[in-house]
This record gives sequence, structure tokens and C-alpha cells, in this order.
Amino acid sequence: MDKEWILGALDQLDPALIAEADAPAVRRRSRKRTVLVLAAALAALLCLMGAAGVLERFQLTSGVGIFQGSHRFSADFSAAEPPFVLEDGRVIFTADGSRTDITGLIGPGTPHIYRMENSALPAWIIVGGPPETPGYAEVWVNQGEVSWVYQFWLESSDSLASGMGQSDAQEFRDGWWETGVEELAWYDAAIETLRDEIDALLPTTPADLS
Repeated sequence: MDKEWILGALDQLDPALIAEADAPAVRRRSRKRTVLVLAAALAALLCLMGAAGVLERFQLTSGVGIFQGSHRFSADFSAAEPPFVLEDGRVIFTADGSRTDITGLIGPGTPHIYRMENSALPAWIIVGGPPETPGYAEVWVNQGEVSWVYQFWLESSDSLASGMGQSDAQEFRDGWWETGVEELAWYDAAIETLRDEIDALLPTTPADLS
């Protein structure tokens, strides 16, 4: 598989759909089928590109698929599963293999943070928001950058929102991780709590990346 084949395959995709898939998006339940079909098509193509050495592929603990290269960062949420279950009005954290009741530990501006490693990368799973409609995020550090994905319910429109982002060391220190989304106050609070811990894992100067 060569570069020309990959570029030819990309030319067959609707640019508007690619832009929609790459961008953080609010996905209404009425569009779920379209989004899943698109995600599957993109995932198949990106896997082929990964086999050609263009992209790195790995899966997060939350089931989100990540495609990462020198000029691309994409997330496939089609197989995503929350790191918790809702039972009888309680939020039960399950990502660590246990069943821990965290209902009283989370709120609109209060996160529950679980530290872990994924593929030998430092990572954190964050759960927060109202116990009736909690959201989650997964954050990790790789190759001198901070990356994150999150899903949460927009209560104003009853829509599931999915987002992703990536910051290099300087961008992270400048606060580019802040979402500015009211429903994600718990996420911003979590990163503020983890800020020094994450910062210690990032290069101190551009030369450290070489």
C-alpha cells in the first residue's frame, strides 16, 4: 500500500463528512445511525492507513479508538462505553474492575479521578456531572503532548456530546485544555487538580522533544 493509494482512497470520502468526524461534535440521538456508519467507514480506512505506517492506532480504556500521526489526531467513539453504570439512581465506577459507588463523590463541578496506565502511558479517567446524567473523560500523556476525549449530556438539548483535543507542553501550560463548556465544569476542575502532575510529565523545553 503506497501513499498514492491512500490519497486516492481519501478522495472518495466526502470532505464535509471528514470534517464533521474530526471535529468535536454534539451528536443528537436522531443522528446516531448516520454517525456510527460514518465512524465505521472512517475507522476501516484509518486502519488501512495505520497498516501503511501513516498512523498509530490504539484503544482507550473507555473503548474510544484513537488514530494518531504526526499531522492527525482522530477519535472513533462508535465503540465507546462509559467507565460507570447507573443502577437505582447510583453511579457505579467500573473502569478499575471493581464496582465502587461514586454517587456522592461527583457533581456538576466535582470530579472523581482515577489514575492508571494505558499501553504504558500515564492516563486518568475522570467522571463528573450530575449523578442523573454523569459524563466522563480520559486523559493521557504521549510523546510530550496531552490528549483527551470526553462524552457528556447537554441537558439543555438532551444530546450526547463527544469531544477530543490535544495540546503540546506550551499549549497545556497556557491553559488550552480549558473547555469553556458549562456542562464540563467537572472536567476543568479535574485538570486543574492534575495540572502539576501532568506538567511534570511534559518536556520543559522544545529541545527535550528531540
